[in-house]
This record gives sequence, structure tokens and C-alpha cells, in this order.
Amino acid sequence: MKTRVFIEKCRDYEIVGANVRSLLEKLGADIHGKRILIKPNVLGPFPPDRHVCTRPEVVREVCLALEELGADRVVVGDNPGTTGYGASEKTLRAAGIYDAVNERFVNLAEETEVVAMEVVPGFEIPVAREVIDADVVVNLPKFKTHSQTRITGAVKNAYGYVVGGAKARLHAAAPAPHHFGAACLEIYRLRPPEINIMDAVVGMEGDGPSSKDLRDVGLMLASVNGAALDSVVARLMGMDGRFVPTVRISRELGLCPGDADIDVDGPAEPVPDFRPPSTFMRNRIIYWLTNKLVFPQVVPKPYIDEGICVECDQCVEVCPVDALDGFPSVNYDLCIRCYCCREVCPEAAIKLRGRFKLAVRRGAYIRDGLS
Repeated sequence: MKTRVFIEKCRDYEIVGANVRSLLEKLGADIHGKRILIKPNVLGPFPPDRHVCTRPEVVREVCLALEELGADRVVVGDNPGTTGYGASEKTLRAAGIYDAVNERFVNLAEETEVVAMEVVPGFEIPVAREVIDADVVVNLPKFKTHSQTRITGAVKNAYGYVVGGAKARLHAAAPAPHHFGAACLEIYRLRPPEINIMDAVVGMEGDGPSSKDLRDVGLMLASVNGAALDSVVARLMGMDGRFVPTVRISRELGLCPGDADIDVDGPAEPVPDFRPPSTFMRNRIIYWLTNKLVFPQVVPKPYIDEGICVECDQCVEVCPVDALDGFPSVNYDLCIRCYCCREVCPEAAIKLRGRFKLAVRRGAYIRDGLS
């Protein structure tokens, strides 16, 4: 039996409620009497019009639809990229989600369970107890690129299961894209969401996941299989899933079928001229030469645009290897190219540059994990 991914057209957030209810019906969601945790994508304190986070309209309509279906309890929470116990509520307020869900907000940092990682031996992560205890996890990712994992999808969104600064430390423990992708997938597998609904009304291209390069995609997607959803998203972005670490590894583990075994119900034409992140290359030989021999020279480096930077120090706080200090400047001897600094920058003041950045941007994909 093929894995199904449903796609519906949606051009306006004001009418997204109809899509949410339609997709839940197609998924055949068993909700009655269940305790539900809704996990949106809340990267940081970005306002709704930046489209960095799942839009509050989507989160609100999912809450209402689940309650209409008889859910016993619906709560909403995430662990954003910023650190600190109070960061969750503050960040959801900035994203417009807190006001949209009202009393349904829950701070995922309140209770945790420590879990040992397999792909990073000796590394332990605190996982939100709400995630583990929920009868149903509803995953609400955003249609975005990602400079390290190539796409920000359903699997990557589960990274928010991890509480506090452990997220940044895991970046340092698994700096290579294929290694970090494997870590993201392991976290996703700790508690695979039963429902995945992606906000793709407005998407993000280029060097996501917090850039200002937006695209009117006009879609909503859903599946019970988050990895399969990501595989379809990669195709919509014009990327081969073999070159997206989380998709490729999920296929190797048997968690996601190949494209031929995914039944796509709805409009699945690739977004025209979609611009992938500048960390992509298509050719395997070029990948080997650049990443194995001259990695520091060709992989895009973060730098701070002093004309935009407001010296908020969020990038300094989140850097897992302390490669930023003072008025933010980058110590490239320490930098591991995880791009956490770019993710949390509220002003989009951190850019990427490199000798082959333009060529890479035009020539699309890196095959992670080649030896």
C-alpha cells in the first residue's frame, strides 16, 4: 500500500480553516477523546508577516478543528531556537501564536525526560514530557529551505522536542550536514507525529530558515508520514530527495518510500524557478572534491552585515562553539557552519558568502554522506 500525501490549493490564510478540516478528514484522523499536542514551527521571535514560523491562523484553525472532532485536550507548544525557560511563551507571543491559541499554550520546558542519542554516542538530550505523553502529536511545519538540512520540513520540525540549550550543543556534536540530519531523524523517531500538516501558503526559498526571500506557494500539505511529506516537499522545491539528508536517511531506514511509492493526491507541480539554499551542489564528483578537499574554502560562511545588525547578541548566545563575540564577528577557525546564528537573527543581518556561492546556488544539491 502506497504512502499518501495530500495537497490542496490555498491562496489566503483567511480561508485556511476549510483546508485544515478537509485535510484532517482525508487523513482519517482518530481524535475523539485523545490528548493532543500541537507542535508548530516556532524558530524564534519573528512576527507573522516574516513567515519564519507557522502562521497563527493555521495553528488556531487546527486547534478548533481538533476540538470539533472531539479531542479531550488540545495544547500548543514548541521549544524555539532561543534559550531560557521563559523563551517559549515570549517567542510564541511574538509569532502571534500565543494570542491565537489562548489558554491552550503549554511550556514544553516544564517537564523533561533525558534520552541518550545513538548517532552521537555519549550525548544526552532533554525531551519535553508533553511530547512523550501526548496521545496524538500534530506536527505543523513550514514550507522553507534550510542551509544545513536543505529543507525545513516535518522531520526537522521535531527538533523542537529538545529543550533549551541542548539543541545548540547537538549542532556542535554533529556538525556535518549528514550527521546532523541523522540526529534530527533520531529525534523525530522518538515520537513520530500521527498527523503532519504543512503551512505552504507562503513559503521561503534561498538561504532559509529565517531569510526574507518569500514565495507565494499557495498550498497546504498533509500526511501521516512526515518523512514522505518531506520527500514531496523536496520535489516541489525542485530538489532530489537523495540530496536531502533527512529524506535520504529515512529511505535507507525504511521509514519513507521512494517517490514512486508515494501517492500524491493534489497539485504536485514544482514551484517554478524555486531557489534552493546556497549550500547545494548537484554533481557527486564536485561534491567530493569540494567537501572532502577544500571544504573551508567553498562552503558558504556566515558574516554580519553591520548596517543591519542591532547588536541584540542572540547569535552570540545561540552559537554552540562560541565562534561569535563582542560586536558580533565570526571566528572562522571555530565556526562549524551550522548557521544557528542565521536562524535566530531577528533582523536577517547574518548573510552567507563564499567563493562558489553563486555557482552552488545555480547548480543545486549536495549529496551528504558520500565517502
